[in-house]
Amino acid sequence: MKSLLVVLSKLKLKLTLTLLMLLSAPSFTHAQLICLNIQAIQGTGSESIRLKDIVKVCGATITSIQFNGFTMQMPPADPTYPASSGLFVRSFNTDVLTVGDFVNVEGTVFEFTGRTVLDRAYITKRGTSRDSFPFVDIQLPVNSIADYQRYESMQVRVLPQSNHEMVIADYEQFDYT
Repeated sequence: MKSLLVVLSKLKLKLTLTLLMLLSAPSFTHAQLICLNIQAIQGTGSESIRLKDIVKVCGATITSIQFNGFTMQMPPADPTYPASSGLFVRSFNTDVLTVGDFVNVEGTVFEFTGRTVLDRAYITKRGTSRDSFPFVDIQLPVNSIADYQRYESMQVRVLPQSNHEMVIADYEQFDYT
């Protein structure tokens, strides 16, 4: 009877250790992820085509920093391409980052209030540029609210319209000139 208890105890310990190893093991390694262009993550629809995927973006430029993360953009910011080249990264660890930094970012894609976001981000700073990231010029009005999707999280400059009045409703998290 005593040897049976010893065997059961060892089996229980082995099962517990195996379960702990499985639960603590990462589901991927950084080396397994390939670099994606932001447009490949954003897609052309109202939601990301990579929703809930773990992705890696390489060589993006930080274009703005907010209290809960930062926005990054990849060149070329081509307004003729139907997908956005900008992406918001949710991170409360932005104190070492500045606008103009080149970064690699790994994270999980999700949508928050209609905006594609990378969450649980692992950020690697690659360098800094003195040049500002170029703005994309847009004309107003647009034909449909869906036309704005291609500019999500991008730096844009609204070209003046002589016969239209424009009002900025919410700008507290962003610089504007």
